[in-house]
Order: sequence, then C-alpha cells, then structure tokens
Amino acid sequence: MSDQSRRVPADRGLSGLGLLMQLFGSVFAALTSVILIVVLITAGRARGGGNEMLWVLLLCGTGITRSLLHRAAGAELLYGTGNVFGGIKKYFIAAMANTVVWLFVLSSQMHAPAAGIIPMLLALVAWPIALVVVASMPAYRAMADKVPTGEDKGFEGASILMLVFGLLGVIFMSLMLYVTWTSARGGMKGSLPFMMMMLAMILLVIRSGIHVGAGLTGLRETRFDLVVASANRYADFGVIATFIAAGAICLTIMMGAPDPTVFAVMACMVWALLAWPLTIRKFFSERQFADLMAQTRDEQQPHHRAPDLGLTSLGWLLFAQALLSISFALPTALLAPGNGAEAMSMRGNPFGELTGLLGAQMGHSPWWGVGLAALQLWAAIELVRMSELHRIAASAFGALAAAVTLYFDWPLISHLGSMRGGDLPGSTMIFAMVAMQLTIPVATLVLVNRNPVPAATARFTGAT
Repeated sequence: MSDQSRRVPADRGLSGLGLLMQLFGSVFAALTSVILIVVLITAGRARGGGNEMLWVLLLCGTGITRSLLHRAAGAELLYGTGNVFGGIKKYFIAAMANTVVWLFVLSSQMHAPAAGIIPMLLALVAWPIALVVVASMPAYRAMADKVPTGEDKGFEGASILMLVFGLLGVIFMSLMLYVTWTSARGGMKGSLPFMMMMLAMILLVIRSGIHVGAGLTGLRETRFDLVVASANRYADFGVIATFIAAGAICLTIMMGAPDPTVFAVMACMVWALLAWPLTIRKFFSERQFADLMAQTRDEQQPHHRAPDLGLTSLGWLLFAQALLSISFALPTALLAPGNGAEAMSMRGNPFGELTGLLGAQMGHSPWWGVGLAALQLWAAIELVRMSELHRIAASAFGALAAAVTLYFDWPLISHLGSMRGGDLPGSTMIFAMVAMQLTIPVATLVLVNRNPVPAATARFTGAT
C-alpha cells in the first residue's frame, strides 16, 4: 500500500463536501429569496414592472431551485443510498438552466459587455461542471451506491470546517460590533433600540466563539462523545442565539416605522443563520447514533483518527473558493488588461474616500489574482488527493496568499491609524474584508503543519 493510499480517508473527504454543499445551498437559497421578496414588494408598491419583473422572477426562481437542489445533493452524499451522485446530476441540470437565463438577461436585457458576461457565466458553471467531473472519476464512481463512513466518522474534517467558519464569524461580527459602538453619537448609546442591536451582535459574536471552540475540540479530542457533545453545544446555542438576535432586531424595527420588507428579509436571514448549526447537529448526531446502534448489535469496529487529519475537507473548501476566484480573475485579466484602477474610479460619489481605498487595493495587475487562484487550486487538488506534495502545496498557498494580501492591502491597513469621525465605519469594514481575506490562507498554513494528537483508537464511551 502506498503512502498516499494510507493518507486518503475511506470517504475521500466527501463528508466534508456534503456539509459544504448543504451550507452554501441553504445560504444562497436564502439570499436569493431576499432579492425575490424585495423585488416583489417593490413592484407591488410601484404597481408595475412589466417584462423586467418577469425576468427577475425567472432568475430568482431558477436560482432558488438551483440552490435547494445543491443542498439536497450534499445531503445525498452524507445520508443517501443507491446512486448517491444522482442529486449532483439534478443540480447540474438546474444550474445550466439558471445559467441560460442569466445569459439571456445579461445580453438581451442589460446589454452587458463580454468582459462582464463571461466571468459571470464561468462562475455560474464552474462548480456544477466540477462536481459532475468528480462524480464520474473511477475513485468516486466506486462509491455510487453509498459513500463509506470515514475512520473517524468524518468528524475531524467537519471540525476543520467549523474552525474556519467560526474564525470568519468572530472576525466579521466583532468588527461589526466595534463599528456600531464607536460610530454611535450623543445619547444614542443609551437608547433601547441601540442596546437591542448591541445585544444581537454580542450574541452572534459569542455564537461564533463557541463555534471556534467546537472546532478546536474536534481537532484535539480522540473521544467521539466529547466531540459530539461540543458540536451539539454549538448547534443548540447557535439556534437559540439566532432567534434571540432576530427577535431583538425585529423589536428595534418595530419601535420605528415597521416595513414588511424588512421583516421578510429578516426571516430569510434567520434561515441562513440556522443552516449551519442544524446541519452540524444532524451530521454529528446521526453518525453517533449509528455507532451506538452498532454497539447494541455487537458489531462495533475500532474507530481511529482520520488518516488525512481532516485535510481533504479543507481541500474541498479551497477547491470551491479557487474555482470561483479563477472564474472571475482569468477573464478579467484576458479581456481587461491593465491594473483595473480606472474601473474602480468613482469620482464624485458619496463614498469618496472608501472608493479611493478600494482603488488602491485594486491598483495591481489582475494576473496576481490569477496566479493566487491557480496556486490555491493546486493546493486544493493536492489536499483532496492527499498526495506527497499536499503539505508543500498548501503551505506555499497559505504563506504566499497571506504575504500578498498584506502587501497589496497595506495602504488600507495603514489608513486605520488615521480614522476619524465619519470615515470610521467604512474604514473598519475595509479592515474586516482584509482580515477575512487572511483567515483562510493563515488557517490553511497552520492546519497542514500542526502537530496532531497521536493516532489512537477512539470510541464512544456511551450515550451522551
């Protein structure tokens, strides 16, 4: 047996891919629903819309269908039996239909130039095509009837995803909290609506912190009962925090002039925020239950730490992000050569200084973006394959992407020292974007080079 085959988990990381597909399918369905609701209410108030309204409805309808089938395809990878890749084929058909509608709208209705149409279309088709190609590969076709359960039940890969997403949540919500507090004026901080908004944000920061803690527990523990308990703790608090935060925001809105559009949007946001904790709870609980049932039948087999240390799940995340990045970056570099600074120029607009900062960030050759996306794609493929080069490729991507981001965004970072008054929120949001751009490369660099807990047999100690 080769070293590579010993590193590849039994499920080839498909449990992590299924979790990602469920999450992003739910989130994109919720976000598309927001657009649809806003358009419907706005058109109803305007008492019109004509053909434009019909095209928006068709775009959103096919988009929501595409997203829901994306989520269903991910669920089939985790829990399906008999043609577990059938959901991917259905998603592919829905994605192509949605892409055709986008092509017609962009070309015939919006009269967008080729430089705008091509990146959009590539971004829409890259992921579904990639999934179909993966499902047709011999190594994955052998799993068509049922994806085998990984040696560690897929818990370590799920924990890596929880850690990365938790870090993103902590960074974003902490900075949103900071922006809201520091930009408040006069007696606003003592008002009930302001305090309700702060409560909502604090709860979401705590939720993300528990999220990070659950991910770290999954990477450190060999006892599955503790890993499951930590994941369920996050899921329970995630659901409670979401409803309390949403309730606080709704009460704040009701104290002013209530708008039905806002409440509809809030419902979709709750849907998006609930997607991940509910997905995680089902994943961990069902796999724990299956193991406990095996114990009652005296069929329990030893469970070991994941041979890939969960890194194939990280590979699938990098793979999806790299495809999206290169879909936009490569056509932009080919069709709009130059540094793109002119395209970012918006003189005279109300976001003057913020636009200038973005222009500074974009004032580099688009081929840098192509190169980083290609490097990330290479790292992702090596991680999914768990080849001999997986650590080198992932480390190179993590170190170089972090260094380039810091170098290119240094004008934005240095600007934070001169924040004053009105430009504080805008500048802090720029810092949030920079921080999140750094999170995945830095996390990748640390995760692929971490010293794992010594491999040991891990068992459930009983019902939890």
